[in-house]
Amino acid sequence: MSDSRDPFEFLRREAGEPRPSPGDQRSALRHLQESMAKEPRPRWLSRYRRLVVAVTALLIVVMLLVVPTFFSNPAQAALGEIATAARAAAPRDIPEGGFLYTRSERVDLRIRPGTEFGLEQESVAYLLPTVREVWRSPEQRFIQTRTYTGAPEFFDPATETAYYEHSLNEADHVGQIQTEQSTDVADDLVETVWPTDPEQLKIAMETYLTTGDTGPTEARMFHLATAILRESNPSPALRAAVVEVLAGLDLELVDEDKNAITLAVTHADPSPTRDSITLSRQGELLAEETILLDGDPGAGIPAGGTFSEVEYLEWGVKPDLT
Repeated sequence: MSDSRDPFEFLRREAGEPRPSPGDQRSALRHLQESMAKEPRPRWLSRYRRLVVAVTALLIVVMLLVVPTFFSNPAQAALGEIATAARAAAPRDIPEGGFLYTRSERVDLRIRPGTEFGLEQESVAYLLPTVREVWRSPEQRFIQTRTYTGAPEFFDPATETAYYEHSLNEADHVGQIQTEQSTDVADDLVETVWPTDPEQLKIAMETYLTTGDTGPTEARMFHLATAILRESNPSPALRAAVVEVLAGLDLELVDEDKNAITLAVTHADPSPTRDSITLSRQGELLAEETILLDGDPGAGIPAGGTFSEVEYLEWGVKPDLT
């Protein structure tokens, strides 16, 4: 029989490398020990029975290992492990007078009217890279951002030439650092007391997204989960619950290694789009990306063009604003 028709080979291939939980291992061992303890003193028949019991217990262990993995998709399996690690992680405490600090590198799509470039086309799109630093004090409702804007990237040389000829680089503050401070900044996502039970959190998120005729969808739940994790300081329990909510969505596992996983959702709101996030093994947000699958020919955006890309380089606590 070839491998392609061998049911055991199929099970091995689908199960991958199952990782039994300590509870699974203890349960299987307890079944084995209890069954063997009930057997009488060794005789040829009892030896045979003990062999049957041992084989049965072994089959129980195999089922415990294989079945959960067999019936979970790769994204769910990976997110389940991350949720467990996130729940056990140490909280990131912000001392009095301190700030949650994040530093990220971004590339965002900008669209301007073609007239600003001296061109006849209705609109022109280009990519603008920035380095963004954020100091946040939720208790004081204070936020400081410092942004450095790099040289833009264009989809064709003609728009690049027109961009600089019309001094649009000055309007975008290219090569400059801008610092802004805001006080009494209300942030719904940070100030909401989100449940840390996954089922209750899912209900709370669905309620949060329901306005009028608009309700939760896979993509909107994905976006809200990402927003709760973004540039904030969710507790380990909340981070774990968010990851478990993500595990209940129909997501694609794009990439996985020992340090991180990348997940994606594809939707058509308002146009065919693919959103992806990268999470650390403790459930921290490491990167985001949005791709326009069909592009936008009118603005010169090719199919599969980047709409937004973010990499979070540093998370931590700062004692001051320096």
